[in-house]
Amino acid sequence: MPDTQTPADYRAGYPIFLDMKDRPVVVIGGGAVATRKVDTLLEYGASVTVVAPQVTPSVAAHAEAGDIVWKRRAYETGDLKGASIGFCACGDPATDARVFEEAHAAGCLMNVVDVPQCCDFVVPSILRRGLLSIAVSTSGASCTESKLIRRSLEDQFDDSWEAYLDLMAAVRTMVKDRVTTSHVDRRPIFEACVRANWRERLAAGEQISAEDAYAEAVAAAKKGAPQID
Repeated sequence: MPDTQTPADYRAGYPIFLDMKDRPVVVIGGGAVATRKVDTLLEYGASVTVVAPQVTPSVAAHAEAGDIVWKRRAYETGDLKGASIGFCACGDPATDARVFEEAHAAGCLMNVVDVPQCCDFVVPSILRRGLLSIAVSTSGASCTESKLIRRSLEDQFDDSWEAYLDLMAAVRTMVKDRVTTSHVDRRPIFEACVRANWRERLAAGEQISAEDAYAEAVAAAKKGAPQID
């Protein structure tokens, strides 16, 4: 191992997948980086407010459509009131410091782009396949490396995962609704679902309904199989 010490500004964060639906988020800045933040936040259903005197055409279009609130001015103290999460992408060190100070006072988690010491969290590189999300982070040490790792996973986790996990979710709901005794009774069925190779079969073009999948898993569970530890 190299005889190096991790800089204090870089530390591994606690991984979490957060429900962003209607969560109030403030983005300070209106350039290309801010635009990417806005687009991603809207994809996850956040309630977004942008604070910037000027924005990209994409952000302006979101504002015109009513997708976001756009405050057409520079950041002012109080702009983070009510926000649970904030992003600062204005590129001005003095504003970065003010924003981070207000965020901490307001209990708002803040990410100041490219300023690790002013980040309560870092944004990972994300691979999405429907319900599947794989987040890769180097804790801010190398965003480029995070992207390369994420790209290396794209072929392994192809588009077949989307239909497969939709099917798994439907069957899981059926099991929970129909097998009401205990988790012990449901577990063999869940494990049979994993063993059924539905993803490969869907990828090969087979049509599998949720009812058929449920019946198949229940039948396989009754035959018995070693538990998955």
